[in-house]
Amino acid sequence: VSLRLMPGAEDSVAGLADRRRRQSAYRCLRTFVSSPQFRKQLHRLCSYPWVGCGNTVDTLLRQLNDVPGDQVDIDTSYQARYAFNVARSDYRAAGDAMMTYCYNIIARNAQEGDHLPIDVLRKQMSSCLAAIN
Repeated sequence: VSLRLMPGAEDSVAGLADRRRRQSAYRCLRTFVSSPQFRKQLHRLCSYPWVGCGNTVDTLLRQLNDVPGDQVDIDTSYQARYAFNVARSDYRAAGDAMMTYCYNIIARNAQEGDHLPIDVLRKQMSSCLAAIN
């Protein structure tokens, strides 16, 4: 069957190829951003230009914050999202990241009662202060 005989077939084949290319690029970007080693290197995360995909990177970092895991990885994910958004001059998203982090610290430690360790209170204070600034 020739594509010339079917009106619009060439456009639909080109659209399908473009959609597959974008899906592949998204999977590659997700793998790159979600690696714990990359998130720990905040200077590299913030120094890439991310032309045309800054919002996608922010969305991927936000999704990583919602994944349960080791406390150090969760802390690193929130710090990475905050640093990334500050580097992009998106202070609203950076404040949102830190405020969400503060709320998550409160929720995570609510079952411990009134006596929280000082390091937990410092984390909570720092994230709240970063959200306000």
